[in-house]
Amino acid sequence: MAGQDFAHNAAPSHHATPSAGLASVLPIAAILFVAGACFSAGYWLGANDIEQTGNNTDVDAMEAKLMVKNAAIKLHQARIETLEEMAAQWKSKAGQGAHTKVGELSFYNDLPKQSVTPASV
Repeated sequence: MAGQDFAHNAAPSHHATPSAGLASVLPIAAILFVAGACFSAGYWLGANDIEQTGNNTDVDAMEAKLMVKNAAIKLHQARIETLEEMAAQWKSKAGQGAHTKVGELSFYNDLPKQSVTPASV
């Protein structure tokens, strides 16, 4: 009895069709094709740009870097001059407000002579 299907509820048969395998590979192939086309176009455009401009881009880039470095040097020199002026002002203020010497400090000599443990009360 177990071999008979009285309700006729047999599972639908899945036949492997040739188009089913193609349907799963087609999106992957399309993605790879688009990626390859984009890479090829970018490579071709980049190669044409280098051929057209030649070495001028290298010279222009070097000039731009040199201009940036010169501007940075001028900026640092201006900062150094400002800091030197501030240091001169601080030195003059420090000289004006210098305290007179109170006397020799004796605790440098007294502290090593004292005991470390306190005396009991």
